[in-house]
Amino acid sequence: MKIRNGFVSNSSSSSFVVAFPKKPDNAEEVQYILRLGEHVVAYGEVMHGYDAALRVYQDILLQKANNKEEITESMEEFYETEIEARRQLGLDEDCFSPISTKDLNRANKLVKKINKDKVDKFLKENEGSEIYCFHYSDNDGESVLEHGDIFNSVPNNVRSNH
Repeated sequence: MKIRNGFVSNSSSSSFVVAFPKKPDNAEEVQYILRLGEHVVAYGEVMHGYDAALRVYQDILLQKANNKEEITESMEEFYETEIEARRQLGLDEDCFSPISTKDLNRANKLVKKINKDKVDKFLKENEGSEIYCFHYSDNDGESVLEHGDIFNSVPNNVRSNH
């Protein structure tokens, strides 16, 4: 058996789908819309609210709003959705237990439907909004962006990509 002594990394990343009331004109407007204070804090790390808003604004400039393909990709969940699909189909909820090819195909079809319905619901609830996707990772020095709840003041969907 190997035993690791020293630092062990446990990095994570998250995808955010965020509905803005309109396309922000600048970082100050992002800061206002997101209600970011002077500082944003997560897990002991601190980032100026303006710096967080600037990063979000720069990411907005790199994408097209309401890109359904990107929104779908950012919102799709597999493990949790597969458990739900197996539950609905009356199958063993343990995703690691073997099931027949027929049941696996049924579960996969239902997973796709559950994810599609979730995306369609988010889009309908936020019709008229400018929807953007963001991907932040704590191993890229973006821990505050990933874990600082910066999008909590606007409609959003978060997917943990651990």
